[in-house]
Amino acid sequence: MKLINLEQGSEAWHKFRKSHIGASEISMIMGSNPWKTAYELWLEKTDRVKPKKANKAMQRGSDMEETALHEFISQSKRFYEPKVGVYSKWEVASASFDGISEDHKHIAEVKVPMEKSYNDMLENGVPLYYYHQTQWQIMVTEKAIQNDLFVFASEDLNFSHSVFPNKELHDEMLLEAKKFWHCIQNDVPPELTEKDHLLITDDYQLSVLASNYLESDELNKASESAKKANREALTAYVGGKNIKGYGIKVTSNKGRKTLNLEKLKLDYGISEESLQKYYTTGKSFVTVSKSGNS
Repeated sequence: MKLINLEQGSEAWHKFRKSHIGASEISMIMGSNPWKTAYELWLEKTDRVKPKKANKAMQRGSDMEETALHEFISQSKRFYEPKVGVYSKWEVASASFDGISEDHKHIAEVKVPMEKSYNDMLENGVPLYYYHQTQWQIMVTEKAIQNDLFVFASEDLNFSHSVFPNKELHDEMLLEAKKFWHCIQNDVPPELTEKDHLLITDDYQLSVLASNYLESDELNKASESAKKANREALTAYVGGKNIKGYGIKVTSNKGRKTLNLEKLKLDYGISEESLQKYYTTGKSFVTVSKSGNS
């Protein structure tokens, strides 16, 4: 691993992150991150959208990170310091360590969740996206034998979870990361998921339809029937895709399967164990809403 002299959170650090894949981003590429997809990360790294601003929980984590690290150092009896490193076998791969030992064999990854999230982790274990992050950090060091995820809600509510190297997962993550980086280099979006909305900025007809919808919605000059007609025109035009652009977002919602349990019980008198095969499909529908990005 090659160490980079950067202060985490600095302007130079943010610039560095644009040209690398960091540990906090690998879960997006692997599809385990609940807040951001690979496509959304691609939009940011190709300067199509600006990164979202830190919310209250994220800001709290940033503000308390140093306090939490000092607490972990006190508990572990081992010194750690923040560092930024680059993987020697593929220099696009990087990691910002909250703390790493001098011999690079021990890592400390600090999380400062709200109490509800803290209790969720106590009850259900460390989520997969944190596991991907800690394994990526281990891979980047090439030496680490242990990564301690320190979860700190307060001085009285904290625990650590040790993560050990998983070489098979390292190979899998590296393969997916290289595929993603190929998309960056060739300006081709990665495969979209059901969570994604395709960003469209070069479709004149869509821009007109979106403008019509926004005018009828914001200025309230058009009647409800006109607004409905605009919605139907947008729905027909996008053809079931999830898209966003020109100030709107169109989400196509597929009907969910449900069980009409009472009807089955009354008609056939069947047992609970036999109900699984009786499914009905809910009605598909499309929603149109304003989006933050144009």
